Amino acid sequence: MDYTVSTLSQRPDYRARIDQLSAASWPAFLLHGDTHHWDLLFDLLADDQLLLCDEAGELLAVGHTVPFVWDGSWADLPTSIEEILLRGERAALNQQAPNTLSAVAAMVTPAARGRALSSQV
Repeated sequence: MDYTVSTLSQRPDYRARIDQLSAASWPAFLLHGDTHHWDLLFDLLADDQLLLCDEAGELLAVGHTVPFVWDGSWADLPTSIEEILLRGERAALNQQAPNTLSAVAAMVTPAARGRALSSQV
């Protein structure tokens, strides 16, 4: 399948499309969890949100990723998505060079499922 890759910072006009895909992808109970800093993905970390679009510009898939600093030890591993987000925020605000990238979600539109796009994300 042919697609182009861009980031949310390159295509901020896709935010509503990402929200629609999120609503279709996440079970309702997960929308009421304890991840209070999810919006960091769309603001501070927009460079790290990957958008896969077809030739016509239709959104096919989204990859949410967070770069952060990890010292390589088991003890320093983040224990939750919330902690990953906060550590990504800290690295960005403190202008630290991240050494780790965490994927936190790979979402594929219903029409594009079954084409191995989640592995491409």
